Amino acid sequence: MSNLEIARVAENWESVHGQVSYRQMDCSHFVVAVLKQAADPNFPYMVANDFRNSHLFRKVDMPQRGDIIQWTRSPNGHVGIVLDPDIGLFIGSQSSTGVDTTRYASGYWAERGTITFLRYQG
Repeated sequence: MSNLEIARVAENWESVHGQVSYRQMDCSHFVVAVLKQAADPNFPYMVANDFRNSHLFRKVDMPQRGDIIQWTRSPNGHVGIVLDPDIGLFIGSQSSTGVDTTRYASGYWAERGTITFLRYQG
């Protein structure tokens, strides 16, 4: 398993699952579903704020494609998957768009507070 596989699986979710019926999938369910498919079928469910405290991840300063991006907010935070760190692009499931890509380095997401990047280490 590699970060590239995590990113590949996540991108497939956008093209296959980015439909109106999937707009209700929250960010944590999306990332967990991707990790179950790309890394470990027994990956446990966790809310967004739990990712940064999990032994399954380590914090990194320089994100790579396939790393987890996490914002700590009340009550549960937000989480997604980095697709292109050079332009600040991530994929996640937002209530307004469903599974979709957007930029974390500008606009709405840049103003959401401190970002933590996490690398899956199983």
